[in-house]
Amino acid sequence: MDITTSYSIQSSSFEAINEAIDKLNLKIATPSLLLIYYSENYDIDIFQAELKKSFPNTAILGCTSCQGFMTNEGYFSGTGLALWLSMIITERMAQPLFQILIRLMKWQGKQH
Repeated sequence: MDITTSYSIQSSSFEAINEAIDKLNLKIATPSLLLIYYSENYDIDIFQAELKKSFPNTAILGCTSCQGFMTNEGYFSGTGLALWLSMIITERMAQPLFQILIRLMKWQGKQH
């Protein structure tokens, strides 16, 4: 399974998502799964439209982050978004991954 990340700290929703997508396109072919973590001040409708346009056959999961986000290049606090992609996710692999993500989101909710 190939995994990569991308991010942007642009303040514009449109510029941020397109910068992150452009970075990803340099790293990985069409992903099977995409996770997006973003600051709550962004417009999710713009993110959804641009991600669906760029990755029409990719499962997408997302959540907001109020403190920042972690990438393979380090931690970024404040406004920004991070994308995590995986190339090969089978249905058998996806179910446990989704369960882990749900538990993580519930745990993060208890921390605030």
